[in-house]
Amino acid sequence: MENLNKLMGERIAKLRKENHMTQAMLAEKLNISVRHCSAIECGNARLSIEKLIEVADLFHVTLDYLILGRRSSNKYIDLFPDSLIQSLQSGTDAELDLFKQYIQMFHKIYSSKKESK
Repeated sequence: MENLNKLMGERIAKLRKENHMTQAMLAEKLNISVRHCSAIECGNARLSIEKLIEVADLFHVTLDYLILGRRSSNKYIDLFPDSLIQSLQSGTDAELDLFKQYIQMFHKIYSSKKESK
């Protein structure tokens, strides 16, 4: 269980840093002390399930990701960096359309190379 707490704490710290937040900022959003926030990130303390849900909502990730490190049951989603997933979740419709176009273009290139073999 200690290893699970450590890994979960590392994921929370990573998400916090990716979102340009200090421990004090995260602690305030979760209504916990900075000391407790630090202990969580070091794996020396745990969050309640309610607070874990708040963290998941705050960073737009699943509880599965926070606890087990899996972003989804789809193994292909885990190929994308966390920062890309977060950008897509917070992107505008125009940005999402552009991303879809890139994926479609990549798929066409990949398919044509695969067919030529």
